[in-house]
Amino acid sequence: LSAALVIYAHQFYRLLTAAFFHGGLMHIGMNMMSMLATGTSLERSVGTVQLLFTVLWQTLLTGAFCVGASWFLSMVLLDDMSYIKQQSVGFSGVLFALVVVDIQNSDVPTRSVMGFVSVPAKWYPWALLVLLQLMIPNVSFLGHFSGIMLGTWQANGGLRWLLPSVELTRELEAWSALRPLTDHPRWITCPDGACGTATPQDAFQGLGQGASALLAALAAAAASPGRR
Repeated sequence: LSAALVIYAHQFYRLLTAAFFHGGLMHIGMNMMSMLATGTSLERSVGTVQLLFTVLWQTLLTGAFCVGASWFLSMVLLDDMSYIKQQSVGFSGVLFALVVVDIQNSDVPTRSVMGFVSVPAKWYPWALLVLLQLMIPNVSFLGHFSGIMLGTWQANGGLRWLLPSVELTRELEAWSALRPLTDHPRWITCPDGACGTATPQDAFQGLGQGASALLAALAAAAASPGRR
């Protein structure tokens, strides 16, 4: 994913395709294991159809957010063209978004960060963001950060107006062409409360709540040295 190529060369397809390219077997293997764990947990709470639409929307939106953030850093905030020229591949941004949504739908109070330490669930994505950046400096910080922000937006209702309604989900699940899939024992029907029913106003409210959560996290990080 390259902000320069998306914005100036109009290669908008990169918003979708970049997530499905990886930098090697280890990269794709780690993402597959993460998707197995996070996707399975989230699918149990929202259903198979909602998980599918969530992945599709988050793929596009995390890519768009990353492109916008890269442009803002280069052209407005820092006057440093390296951000807009950066290129990245992989599904990690979407995985970070799914993790945030999964935490919102789970009642597990803590999560383990790669087996090193357990942290409160709401801080898990941020702890993982920092740890991955320290362990693998060349990973896309902006890509992972974009996933956290868009996941926070969805967790606060920001994407529900883009997801299928209860009625549409039921129609899709009853569609005869999908019968081989819906009859599979691992297919999970969407719970009523997990389907999209909100309005665009809820989306903007969710964005505001996501921004508030980010500011709170930054404020806590800035204040932490003074408490030690």
